[in-house]
Amino acid sequence: MRLVDLVLLGHELAGDGAYLRMVARIVGFDARRPDSDGGRLLGRRLVPVVDVPLLLGWGESGAEQAVLAARVAESRWALPVWSPTAPAGHGRLADCPRHDPT
Repeated sequence: MRLVDLVLLGHELAGDGAYLRMVARIVGFDARRPDSDGGRLLGRRLVPVVDVPLLLGWGESGAEQAVLAARVAESRWALPVWSPTAPAGHGRLADCPRHDPT
């Protein structure tokens, strides 16, 4: 993935370190490669930014970060993050097998 205009949202402390939380504009996708952690070839899914915390199980702090990321994308890059832009049923959280809407 090729990114431009990275914006630091903040960080979360984890043990002796921290996880940086950032948002950036995606300008291109490279060919998929095996994950360096486990060697698996992972899939890609395009979803609205506010759906990401539920999809990945990030909890309340992840939800707050997603809203902040959406605000940055809307104000800095004029992206319509609060309006669905994908056709119905295409790349949406409800189509993800890990999502249980019940």
